Amino acid sequence: MLTYNKIKIEHKPQDECILIRFNQYDYDIDEMRDIFTNIQSQFKGKTVVCVPNNIDFEFLDRDQLIKDLESTIEYVKAGPNNEDLH
Repeated sequence: MLTYNKIKIEHKPQDECILIRFNQYDYDIDEMRDIFTNIQSQFKGKTVVCVPNNIDFEFLDRDQLIKDLESTIEYVKAGPNNEDLH
């Protein structure tokens, strides 16, 4: 596991996945996108996943995960000006 500016980056070769965990209160969405893009470009062909620290996939069932992902998509689409979602 690698730590970069309080971000934990795990490379799981058996799963061919790089998991980036971050504290959502330390980074805005643009910073995380840049970090994600940078790591993804260095590991072409690998799956890169970027999630907040408080998300634990082991305890989420499929329906809850889909609901959380849809909520995150709505949050990102709303942008910084939609106070109802922030």
